[in-house]
Amino acid sequence: MWEDPNYLGCVVGMGVICAYFELMRKNYANKFVKLLYLFTIFIGIPMLLLNASRGAALSTAIGITFITMFSNISNGKKISAIIIVVIAVVILYQLDMFSALQERMESDDGTGNARTTIWAYKTAAFFLLPTYYIITGIGYYNGFMLGTYDGYGFHSDYVAFFVDYGIIGTLLLITLFAYPLYLSGKNKNNRGIIYAMTFYLMANCATLEPLTGGRVIYFLFYLYIIIIAKKLNYNEK
Repeated sequence: MWEDPNYLGCVVGMGVICAYFELMRKNYANKFVKLLYLFTIFIGIPMLLLNASRGAALSTAIGITFITMFSNISNGKKISAIIIVVIAVVILYQLDMFSALQERMESDDGTGNARTTIWAYKTAAFFLLPTYYIITGIGYYNGFMLGTYDGYGFHSDYVAFFVDYGIIGTLLLITLFAYPLYLSGKNKNNRGIIYAMTFYLMANCATLEPLTGGRVIYFLFYLYIIIIAKKLNYNEK
């Protein structure tokens, strides 16, 4: 996972989002923890840009925007946070930090680095199989080997779950993402924050296979979202 720029970028993005969220709600025991959060953001954002993962950079930017908008801080502090972010972006641009990301975007042939081609081949081969597999799926290994000679991943948890585990697995995946959104429905003041973190994970799963591949850190991030949602509900009471 650490050799793949997309997975690495998304993991770095998780750290940035978690640190930014904890800073915005002032959840730190002392100045050392606060400095640790700031250090995570200070190091994480340049890493994201140099890593050149488009999905990770975009997902992190959207997550930070949502957290800023829906945090329980004054409008003045929100404006200050936005100004700081804009200044940071300008500085990073002047330091040529966006060049690798820009180069990768310009080199795309319109297929998302062959992702859409992979999805088309895999799903076309899947629908040639007996109909009952649509309900049960064909299993992880068979899905990995489907449509190829030596095996190839799906590059999308959504396509992978449908082919590997059928409608049953797809419904379970939808339930997995729906649960934190359900919890956030009980806490209108912090709903946007839980939405931001959940959609970040969902965006990662759109072009990667962290859940199908059993990437533990992604499951830990999901549990972090659940804990935060329940804690915010408890504090609201």
